[in-house]
Amino acid sequence: MNTLTQAFQAMDQTLWPLLAVASRAAVLAIGGWVVVAFTDSGVTGLAFVTALGLALAGGTIAAAFRLRLRRKLEAS
Repeated sequence: MNTLTQAFQAMDQTLWPLLAVASRAAVLAIGGWVVVAFTDSGVTGLAFVTALGLALAGGTIAAAFRLRLRRKLEAS
């Protein structure tokens, strides 16, 4: 995820990395609160929420990169 984020920043396209990081933070904050307050899963639940947040952020960056690449190929 870090390499694609840097690639977007090099292309002066910082919106997608910002949205990815913000969505990851939201998933971690809300999901972490739900796990701690309402379940008894402990560290395993927090690890699952962390993995989910990372997958969401990475998927967002990868989808945005693919969309940008497709637009560039269609234009040429």
